[in-house]
Amino acid sequence: MYALTKPNTWFKMAVTLLVAALLFVGFWGTSHAADPTASQQATITINPGSRTITSGGDVTLPADTLNGAQQTTALALSNLGIVDASGSGAGWHVTVDAPQVSAGSKTLPAGSVQLDPVQSVSKVDTTSSATPAISTSSVAPVDTGSVTLLDAAAGDGMGSYSAALKNLTVIIPASAYAGTYTTTLTYNLSTAP
Repeated sequence: MYALTKPNTWFKMAVTLLVAALLFVGFWGTSHAADPTASQQATITINPGSRTITSGGDVTLPADTLNGAQQTTALALSNLGIVDASGSGAGWHVTVDAPQVSAGSKTLPAGSVQLDPVQSVSKVDTTSSATPAISTSSVAPVDTGSVTLLDAAAGDGMGSYSAALKNLTVIIPASAYAGTYTTTLTYNLSTAP
């Protein structure tokens, strides 16, 4: 008790407590400035690519021997590959046509070259937009005019797709001349109107 009765000791103790209290209040009571920030804008230019369509290589249908009656010969076709990297979102359609089957000056009748409808369409890349719609539901002659196989509405068909074709069939009439006949299927990928 003796130490606390000295005026100098009380004064030192009071000053020490006051300084401690001020430091405590100063530490907790001081408002801190907001953390500094920085921003950076990133810009990317996405240039348009192109539209492409690919089909399997040339095919040879099974040979046929004339027997006095109409016959057919058929062959399963490879998938079509369709890429729309235009970045336009305009939509597109795929058509197919072929000239009459011919062997030199001899031809098979119009309507002899028939194509089964597309069986299915799938995305090659999962980030592609919605798959195009299959346009035909029945066998169609492709040597009498253009046949639409697929339709991609505006905003759909952006990316890469595989379209499963089924059979190409050639109808051979009883009156056909013997020979090696050919035709060329042309698949056209065009912007939807």
